[in-house]
Amino acid sequence: MVRGVTMRIVLVAGGSRGDVQPIVALAQGLVRAGHAARVTASAEFAPLAEAQGVELWPVAGDVHSMMESDEAKAMLRSGNR
Repeated sequence: MVRGVTMRIVLVAGGSRGDVQPIVALAQGLVRAGHAARVTASAEFAPLAEAQGVELWPVAGDVHSMMESDEAKAMLRSGNR
């Protein structure tokens, strides 16, 4: 912080737990440093964020269902990510 200035930060995390967990850890560090940090991610990760003392703003959609779709599997097989 610069002379008592607190930043308000929103971190966007899309994907699986492996994508979201590091963002939650970053937000947790920012909160400990005195900043107002929140994470936007799928609502399924709310318990993960809350357990770390981080507020989660849920976004619509189910990442797991999307990644199980035929379209997503074809995209991954093609190497076009």
